[in-house]
Amino acid sequence: MIFQYIYEFESGSAYNLMNSQFISSVIGALAGAFAGAYAAHKIGTSAKRRELLEAQLRSTNVAISSAFLTCNSALGLKGQHVKSLYDNHISERSRFEAALKNPPANGQIHFAMDLKTLHMPFVPFDDVSRIIQEQVNVRGRPLALVSTIQKFTYVPSRKLGV
Repeated sequence: MIFQYIYEFESGSAYNLMNSQFISSVIGALAGAFAGAYAAHKIGTSAKRRELLEAQLRSTNVAISSAFLTCNSALGLKGQHVKSLYDNHISERSRFEAALKNPPANGQIHFAMDLKTLHMPFVPFDDVSRIIQEQVNVRGRPLALVSTIQKFTYVPSRKLGV
């Protein structure tokens, strides 16, 4: 029944209908609604991307500061203990080599041995590793660096509770 009226519709009436104020209002409203929805989608997408980038930036800053703490602990360990151990070893070695060239009368050479056991201080690198693997989008060499540093900071006695 409806199709009967469509076929009977005259082209002049269709032209008048398309040029009417009602149709131009409808088309303008549809175009405005489409443009508004598109702009809202773009704004939402950019806001979501900005939030994601800010979260990654915060996670990266945490990872950088924890990596700095780890390196600072390792360098502090070297400055406090390793350098004095090395200097003591060099001086005792030179004394030993001098004693080998001119052996004492009783044939005994005495030298001091420093048999300290040094433990890596606690560094929160497990947290850094978790943050980098879960929250920061990195690939390749930086991810390999994280696993290398994690191996360096691994202490079995800490894991066993000793």
